[in-house]
Parts: sequence; structure tokens; C-alpha cells
Amino acid sequence: MRSGEATPIVSVVIPTHRREKLLQRSLRSVLQQDYPELEIWVIDQDPTKRLIQSCAEELADARVRYVNLPNAGTSRAKNFGIERAQGEFLLFLDDDAHALTPSWVRSYVRVFQQIPEAGLVTGKILGEWPGEVPSWFPGEYGYLLGQYDLGDEDCPMPEGHLPLGGNMGGRTDLIRELGGFDTRFGYNNFSKRSVGGEDSLLGQAACKAGWRMY
Repeated sequence: MRSGEATPIVSVVIPTHRREKLLQRSLRSVLQQDYPELEIWVIDQDPTKRLIQSCAEELADARVRYVNLPNAGTSRAKNFGIERAQGEFLLFLDDDAHALTPSWVRSYVRVFQQIPEAGLVTGKILGEWPGEVPSWFPGEYGYLLGQYDLGDEDCPMPEGHLPLGGNMGGRTDLIRELGGFDTRFGYNNFSKRSVGGEDSLLGQAACKAGWRMY
């Protein structure tokens, strides 16, 4: 960010369903960010609203917007946040993921400001194991567990790669123009036909519209 340049608002959207402990860790990691202009949308899909009690301290933060949207499914929950977000940039974080550094938000803003053609950006996703990584598990198949790691430098996404919704961001106007996430896809605890891929479809649409992914 250059001196004298206005600090854009960033909206973080976290859909969640009955994973209170994980959500608490995820939310705390966002509340600890060093970025000043931040709003956080927690889209709770549990009709019992038990998250309100278990995460009362975190939800009381003035930057948090808590919404109970029962039986929504991931894509509909994200779209709810997209429609109401005030930020120039939108970041998405799964409830079982958490930011490892306080510069997570700031890093996204830097990429979007320095690379005008960047429409969507995916961040590194590291896996968590209960112990040592099994010796028999081939590292190149980490993507099957939702892992994604191209190193620590900004770079265009390789051909054939598409964004991962667990840690991704985009320009709010672009995501709205593309219609958000396709609600026919996205994990849904309330549907017998639950399948992912809504993030990949958004990436394909962004590329067709002439934007690049980083």
C-alpha cells in the first residue's frame, strides 16, 4: 500500500455448521489480523444457534457480523455474505482453517493493489496431522486433502489450477458480476447431492471474463 493511499475495507466470509471449536480458532485468527479496515461475516447454518454461546466473546467483537442462515449449504452461505459485504475485497476462509500469521489479510490486499489484472487469489493451505505425516503418504497427493502450496512468492496460478475456497479472495465487484458461487455445487450438510467445485467454477468464469488468478 502506498503512502497516502486510502485503506480499502476487506470483508472476510466464514461459513460454518456445528464446528464450534474449529470456528472459534478460525475466527480468532482473523480477529488477530494487523489490518485495520476489516469486517467478518460468520454465516452459521445451524438452526440451534449454539455457536452464540460457545463463541460469545469472539462474536461480540464489533468487526463481526453474525448471521444464522439455517440449512443453507456452503455456496448459499457464501453468497449471503457476498451480497452484504461492504469491502472492496472479499476473502473466504473455511471454518476448519485458520490464518497462521497476522499479515494474512494484508497480503491479499497487497496482491490486488499491485497486480491490477488479478481477479482471484488463492493462498497457501497447509494440512494438519494428528502426528507425523505417514511415511507412505505421497506428498504430491496433498491436494486430495485440500492442501495447496506453491511457495512463498506471489505467482500466477499454473495452467489447469483453479482456486480453492478454503483460503481464497477476490475483487468484490468481480465476484458479484459473476453471480457469486453456483448453489448447485458446494458442500451441503442438508442435501443428499452434496458436491464441491463451486470455487473452481468461479475461477473458470473469472478467466473467461479476462481476469487472471494468482
